[in-house]
Amino acid sequence: MFKFSPEQMAYFEKHHSDNKQPLLIAIAVLILTQACIGVFLRFLSRWRNKTSLRADDWLILFALVPLAGMTTASGFGIRYGQGKHIIFVNNAEGFAKAYIAAIVMYGLTVIPTKLSVLYLYHRTFESRGLTILACAIAIVMNVVTDVMILVLPIKLVLGLQLETTRKLQVLGAFLLGG
Repeated sequence: MFKFSPEQMAYFEKHHSDNKQPLLIAIAVLILTQACIGVFLRFLSRWRNKTSLRADDWLILFALVPLAGMTTASGFGIRYGQGKHIIFVNNAEGFAKAYIAAIVMYGLTVIPTKLSVLYLYHRTFESRGLTILACAIAIVMNVVTDVMILVLPIKLVLGLQLETTRKLQVLGAFLLGG
């Protein structure tokens, strides 16, 4: 675990009442609510105009699912101490799990959202160059998120109290997908 200097501990104790949790809750609820309203209005406009739903519509709808997951994970993070100084985290394991879950959910939210925008551009402008660029961006985003997911546990595994060969075996198992 972390070792804090006496100065840091004194600062944390002096500022024990610092609490950003209400702000974090408000932001999470506002973002999820705004996203749901926006998607609802989008589908309502398609229905009223008798316009068929396209890939960009379904992708943005799908993005709401991991967004709700991210909001839920953030809620658990707040429950375990997110928004307060680190010495006031009351469940380090729960906090870490919630934090990692929120990061993963964020990635799963961003990808369909960006793809939805790219499909919207493609549908609006019908440009071959834009289509090729959109596909290239989608491929790059996929590769980047794959690498991020593979790299995520490396620091944690290296910090485990295990022999080096055992750490490498655990990392190998993670890098192979479990």
